Amino acid sequence: MKKSRPSGLALNRIDNFEVSDMNSEFTIEIASRFEQLWRYNLAIVCACYDEQGERVDFCSTESFVASAGSKLREAPAGFDGPRELKLSTSACHSIVAYVYVVTNTEPVSNVIADSPPFDLKVKVRVGRKTLYNTVHKVSQWGGESIELKFKI
Repeated sequence: MKKSRPSGLALNRIDNFEVSDMNSEFTIEIASRFEQLWRYNLAIVCACYDEQGERVDFCSTESFVASAGSKLREAPAGFDGPRELKLSTSACHSIVAYVYVVTNTEPVSNVIADSPPFDLKVKVRVGRKTLYNTVHKVSQWGGESIELKFKI
């Protein structure tokens, strides 16, 4: 089920899992078709926990375009289209993950109405089951940080 929400915190306990799902890999995917996504750096960081709540792994991935405060006038080579970022964890019982969309170049216009929020699709799966599939609205000025917590 697809939902739309302005920004986000997802605190979820997932029930009705089979025994084989209890220590599965989680997959976090983000994607956007926003044509100026090159003005943003993307990152996913994730801590993985066992059934006792002990951290068993930490993983991250990023799509870095330019340093914050850059004044790029156009997309650098390789960053001129839609972007996706995917992170897969090791087998675990729960995760706490953060998705970061960090502005590296501000919008051209200083008129806020000229720079409406853009869509970022966030999807979390464990095994083959989709746990979370939501479109977040991202401010072109401030970017976004999204916390995701899932426990089997």
